[in-house]
Amino acid sequence: MALRHVENDYLQGLCESGLWGMAGVWVWIGLWGVNIFRGARTGLFRDGVAEAGLVAALGALAFHSSLDFPIQIPALLFLAAALAGLLRGSAARFRGEDFPACTSGRVGKLVMLGVSLWVGAGAVGQLVSFGYWQTALREADPGKRLGLIEASLGWWPWEWKRQVGALRTSAEVVRAAELGTRSELWEPHRRTMQRYLGWRRLDWQSRLELLAHDAEFRRDVESLREAAQLVLRINPRNARLHLEAGRILGLRDARSAAEILRRAPKTAALQQEFLDLGWKLEGNSDRLWELILPGVEGLKALAEFAFERSLPGLASLALERIPDGEVDWEWKCAGWLRAGQPELAARSVPKDGGLRGEYWRSRALVAQRRAVEAWKAMDRVLKETSRAEGLAGSGFEELTLLERSADWWERWKRGPRDVTLARIVAGWLVANASRAESASQIREITTAYPTDLAVLRSEYDYWVNRNDGERAVAASLKWVEIWMSRPDPSARKR
Repeated sequence: MALRHVENDYLQGLCESGLWGMAGVWVWIGLWGVNIFRGARTGLFRDGVAEAGLVAALGALAFHSSLDFPIQIPALLFLAAALAGLLRGSAARFRGEDFPACTSGRVGKLVMLGVSLWVGAGAVGQLVSFGYWQTALREADPGKRLGLIEASLGWWPWEWKRQVGALRTSAEVVRAAELGTRSELWEPHRRTMQRYLGWRRLDWQSRLELLAHDAEFRRDVESLREAAQLVLRINPRNARLHLEAGRILGLRDARSAAEILRRAPKTAALQQEFLDLGWKLEGNSDRLWELILPGVEGLKALAEFAFERSLPGLASLALERIPDGEVDWEWKCAGWLRAGQPELAARSVPKDGGLRGEYWRSRALVAQRRAVEAWKAMDRVLKETSRAEGLAGSGFEELTLLERSADWWERWKRGPRDVTLARIVAGWLVANASRAESASQIREITTAYPTDLAVLRSEYDYWVNRNDGERAVAASLKWVEIWMSRPDPSARKR
């Protein structure tokens, strides 16, 4: 794990202090060379001070490298062993002892030279790059700051390709930030950016919002477009980020925003949001097909969107592409009705649909204004559902016949208005449908009890007695819709 990604300033500072271990190693090498040149007459290499310095310098360097550049560890261990051997050999020669382990052939010397140069290049490159980076964070001018960051990247050693790639990605983030933080209105955000991890502490949506506010202030569409592309290049699989980028860029450049949506990864959770934004940006439904998931789920989402936006043509196209059997036939039948295609709705009802099939077929016939056929189909449904519910048509008609002279309406009006009395009154109105005021009275009762099946069935019987086929069909539709929304009556009986 690279410590650069750890959001802890103290740990970050401790890690970066290990860079000075590289300088310590080179100071030690220089002293060792001077000591050899002078014939090992200095006391530094006789009293163990050099060993302690070498251990401290290599320890600091190893600490930094283990967290930030693990690839250096083998080279550092080799170099430490080689330097320790040379040190031991120098001390042995000083004391007149023989220490063969410090001798090496030409190959060994070349290997040590190569490793030393490699680690040395890394040390110099890291130190210089770190200096440029720290200077960039203190630089107030955005242009100079970006130049310093690019110079910092130029000093990274050639072998750390993965780290160089990551830093170039970081440079793109910084570039995106610079494009969005040039106005004086966003000075607090700029100060936050000057910290090493300041930009990383913002989530991507906050970064895009910051860029959007700044671009809105400066009317800088090109900068906003470039910044959005950079941020999305870093997060190519984030669907939510593409949606936010499209929404923000759509403030100034609808065409580029629509292109971002078309290239975005598709997810079921954001399907409707993508369609809403695409419709707002494009203004037509021609290219909405490019924003949906492949398969039935995408077509269903597009059909639902078309229903909400009152686009029957688009809904019909989506429904046509959904194969029969892939979705619930009731959903598809209801969809054809909402799309204004009652013939196709009736055709989508299966032959073995049972009562539900009769119900949807009757609704399709009503939409086609074939009232007589619709009435017959609905009457079959009403008889079957009434029997299942334990209701006998105008269930309270017999009660009203026993007391025809009683004014059931006045009884209900005086109260208490319980549902049993309402059912009796509705049955009485069915038996006295010829009365002029009965129409308003039956409406008042059904308004008071809009979900009671007995009251609604009496309303249906009332309009049948009045020979008003259109209202009878409407009443039957209400009745059956309430019944269909309840659990299966046969299951309730069991």
